[in-house]
Amino acid sequence: MNRAIWEHAGATGPVVDLVDTELAQQGRVRTGPPELVRRWSISTVLLVPTDQGPVWFKAVPPVFAHEGALARWVASVQPRHAAPVLGSGPGWLLTEGLPEGDRDGTGLQEGPLAAAVRVQRASIGRSAELIALGCPERSTARITADLELLVDRTDLLGGPDAQRLAVALPELTRLLEEADGDGTPTVLVHGDIQEENALWTGRSWALIDWTDAALTHPFAELARPLMQATASQRARAEAEFAQAWADVLSPRTVSRALRLAPVLGAAHQVGNYFRIVEAVGATDGLDALLKEWVRRLLAAAARTAPRPARGLM
Repeated sequence: MNRAIWEHAGATGPVVDLVDTELAQQGRVRTGPPELVRRWSISTVLLVPTDQGPVWFKAVPPVFAHEGALARWVASVQPRHAAPVLGSGPGWLLTEGLPEGDRDGTGLQEGPLAAAVRVQRASIGRSAELIALGCPERSTARITADLELLVDRTDLLGGPDAQRLAVALPELTRLLEEADGDGTPTVLVHGDIQEENALWTGRSWALIDWTDAALTHPFAELARPLMQATASQRARAEAEFAQAWADVLSPRTVSRALRLAPVLGAAHQVGNYFRIVEAVGATDGLDALLKEWVRRLLAAAARTAPRPARGLM
């Protein structure tokens, strides 16, 4: 079923039948043909008109087959930060359309990272439950293992980047091990918080597109939203995270996690894109994104590593 839905996700045949069946169970009727909004190597997205407002259908390849179950779980634990799920199955998801509020309104007092932190906090101690749903587990040890594999993949990185990664690997391993201490819980991280995946509804932020989600270190979440952040945006995000975890982690642990966040986040993204490229191929610029995150990881490690002491002149 998963492969069939993915292969027929261009708005005809089995997909339309599936959508109609799911809508009927909700007491709704499709009022027109689905509109193809996007189709590329990792998803097909359709906008479906119904008698009670539009709904969204998404189909994904087998590597993301768990997204529907994961989105349903998020909606169950943090409903104000998720789109209501109307139906889901291996490789597909049907969600309610959400209203879009004015982002310049006075009610907009926090960013989407605050919503992500609430989802993270709700996932503490529930890793086994999420793994059972198919959520990938990306511990720092697993990320290190992926980096070791990637060093030999000159077909993906090219020789110079692979060589630089090999040289940096011992220091990267040390930094990741340093981050993985003092009882920091493994949590559900969205992994791709950006403007397209965060919708302000007028009263809260709703997070969509959980294809990149994984169980990992909470501060890995900072990587994507801080890629092009201003100094004030970075300070705000770091403050939100520090405050959110102050009652769980010691000030020393929070400070260290913030210092190591660029390495944690970039390493997580490298492992994620490595997994995606291996599953769907180096298409649609995915290989370029993998290389970009490798370079970001190397730069973050260079900034984070302690500088050697200067000798007497």
